[in-house]
Amino acid sequence: MVLTWSANSESDIASYKVYGGTSSSPTTLLSTITAGMETYTNTGLTNGTTYYYRISAADDAGNESSKSSDVSTSPKPQEYTVKKDGSGDYTVIQTAIDAILDGDTVLVYAGTYTENINYNGKNIVVGSLYLTTQDTSYISSTIINGNQAGSVVTFESGEGSTAVLSGFKITNGSSTYGGGIKIENSSSPKLNHLIIKNNSATSTHSSYGGGGLYIGGYSDVTITYVKIINNSSSSRAGGIWNRHGSII
Repeated sequence: MVLTWSANSESDIASYKVYGGTSSSPTTLLSTITAGMETYTNTGLTNGTTYYYRISAADDAGNESSKSSDVSTSPKPQEYTVKKDGSGDYTVIQTAIDAILDGDTVLVYAGTYTENINYNGKNIVVGSLYLTTQDTSYISSTIINGNQAGSVVTFESGEGSTAVLSGFKITNGSSTYGGGIKIENSSSPKLNHLIIKNNSATSTHSSYGGGGLYIGGYSDVTITYVKIINNSSSSRAGGIWNRHGSII
């Protein structure tokens, strides 16, 4: 959420104070902004929650004006695009995930994205153009390549059932367990219309495995139309290793 305001015309203004919260007439100081920078970005908000803001001005001696009248806003779910050519909102999937709020959607255009993504507890939708077109060709043409640098996709922070991964080829991941997708710590994502191919789990420990998909830590996973092909494990289950979880 970006706030902007008109500059105070007095010559001795040194800064502005931004107050905010989820109740009217907020008194919590969010930030002090140097005069000449009449803008403030508030991050980490929750979609559907109403936020209130007030601004005051302070002079060189530290004297503070009265606070402005409230302004309020309620963020709504947004859709953001990721495109390799730079014409979208982002070029990197993880950058988009890090920036958005619960309830938002990341729409990834066709191409190969060499990265390892982590939902980091966010209940968001990450999908290829299959999500909006139902064209299955986008599943094989929108690729997340883990570059042998860990699990390609990770859910490990208690993500709920509104965390969705849809319409990708997940490949070239390598981790001690869950080379393609790793799900643990009571996470409950939905996986649909995926190809999980050519990933590996490298640990030889008997508790680990799941070259394609690992489910552990009492996680509940919903899987729909997912192909798991040619994955490998040095211990258990080259395809799926369900350890202390459930699959719907």
